[in-house]
Amino acid sequence: MHFLKFKIFEKFAGMIRHGLSTRNGGVSGGEDGKEYLASLNLGQFEEDSKENLEENYKRFCEEVGVDSGRLVRANQVHKDDILILKGEVDRGNYGLNKPQGDHDGFITNVNGLALSVRFADCQGVLFFDPVRRVIAAVHAGWRGNAKNIIGKCVRKMVEEFGCSAGDIFVGISQSLGPCHAEFSEPEKELPDWMQKYVGGADGRHVDLWQCSFDQLVAEGVPAENIEIMRRCTVCENDIFFSSRAGKGKMGVMAGVICLK
Repeated sequence: MHFLKFKIFEKFAGMIRHGLSTRNGGVSGGEDGKEYLASLNLGQFEEDSKENLEENYKRFCEEVGVDSGRLVRANQVHKDDILILKGEVDRGNYGLNKPQGDHDGFITNVNGLALSVRFADCQGVLFFDPVRRVIAAVHAGWRGNAKNIIGKCVRKMVEEFGCSAGDIFVGISQSLGPCHAEFSEPEKELPDWMQKYVGGADGRHVDLWQCSFDQLVAEGVPAENIEIMRRCTVCENDIFFSSRAGKGKMGVMAGVICLK
């Protein structure tokens, strides 16, 4: 299996495990005309069989080195709700078949909980504060950017866990690059403050990578603590799932982070 890691987290290998899946290394997509799911689909049950998803998650989690039975996932709804998990938690209440409601992010200081977010063209954003030993994972599409879920996550880490923004390290996954983040009418679809990220020859492309970077810096995260993978899911559709490249038919990737 081929999965990705952030270089910025390498020096913390003794404290955390993390990884980002690609579309390769799974068992999906061999039946019923669903070749677009091939092969490591980590999406929802309505698109793929329960058996395929369980095997795919098992393979991915084993490769990253986290317990699939302690996977924390949610019904992502493109909003800015972030679930806080701290103190004594019900360790039997997690796993692939036990989504945690409608959330697009998680924060925890509990060892062994594997926070996961799913994405195709959206951003999977992983956070780590090595001083307070706090991790977070956020799903951020353009709607999440518009609600500033990434900045909100930093504020929640500070408020709920006593983190300092200057101690937080952040990795932003493969996602739509400014080359393919095209909007029909960005002046109407995006809030006024996001218009500065609109560009391209046709004035309809949006640099969501820069937007996320600026949101983190605005909350006090040092620029040198931020890594953007800068790999476009459309440009590399042979490696990554992409809704835009697949015209709505695609599998889903995942990012996961866990305190050892």
